[in-house]
Amino acid sequence: GLEQSLLPLRLKHAAGTSSDCFDSYWKYKSTPNAFYADAERCLKVALHSSPPVMAALLPLIQILLLGDKLKDALCELEKTCRSSTTA
Repeated sequence: GLEQSLLPLRLKHAAGTSSDCFDSYWKYKSTPNAFYADAERCLKVALHSSPPVMAALLPLIQILLLGDKLKDALCELEKTCRSSTTA
């Protein structure tokens, strides 16, 4: 499998569902809440601060993908790669 550090967010399995990752993904995708919006906002602030907190990139991308925001995730990656030599 993937190295644990590549997936900083851990999804808890919903009660009454299988342990299938697909079930967990759909549960979280279909129920975004204030915590999701706050996490996305805070990670963007950290990533775009001066100096940027590069550790925020991976969880931000994962959060955006969980929220079905593929285009936003790609834009964040492109911006980060253009502005940094460490990405």
